[in-house]
Amino acid sequence: GFKACPVNSKLFSPRPVLVFAGQALKPGESFQRKGQVFIGPQDFALLKSLHLQLESVVDFGMFGFISVYMLALLKWFYTWCHNWGLAILLLSVTVKLALWLPTHSSYKNMAQTQGKMKEIQPKLEAIKRKYVDDKQEQQKQTMALYQTAGINPMGGCLPMLLQMPVFFALYSTLSHSIELRGAPFLWLGDMTLKDPIYVLPLLMGVTMIVQQRVSGQSATQAAGQQKFMMWFFPLFLTFISF
Repeated sequence: GFKACPVNSKLFSPRPVLVFAGQALKPGESFQRKGQVFIGPQDFALLKSLHLQLESVVDFGMFGFISVYMLALLKWFYTWCHNWGLAILLLSVTVKLALWLPTHSSYKNMAQTQGKMKEIQPKLEAIKRKYVDDKQEQQKQTMALYQTAGINPMGGCLPMLLQMPVFFALYSTLSHSIELRGAPFLWLGDMTLKDPIYVLPLLMGVTMIVQQRVSGQSATQAAGQQKFMMWFFPLFLTFISF
């Protein structure tokens, strides 16, 4: 038999529906339909073990081919530490270590760009004053100055863009891990629910700013658009986390 499990209907309210095409019947006729139904959690390993391609219902998104390996690694960490919160931390650290080189390259490029931007700032101001009424020529001269100074405005962004599929896959992995439902960690009674005191979203934003400073970046010393982006990303991601 099945053991009843207390469920908060405000948080978890599954609505299974079975849909199939109707059939016109004459008086006295009948028909039968047969099928297989799985009623249970979207456990990727369990669904895959049935060999019915049911694992495809776990929607990891376009980067699912990465999420599958992340989920396997997350479960391996759990078998070692026996705590899903610690397993998530270990998985996150592993991902950061794997992406250390492109991240370091991006921050290094941004630091070099910041230094060059300071050097050419007077020339940029001169171009703005000279072509104040001709925005097209102002843009053309600015890009020419960037090229002469060896500045690539997108140089620091490209390594970060290469990391985006991995971060999307990590987010999708944690979003679709049924194992985390009801799993406690520190002050969290259930890691699939929000942090009731909002410490984790704030901590994430603060650590992003600290990471920038440790790597030699400083939003207070950056100029123009770069300064805006260095403050925007931590604040934006903190807002998303809330």
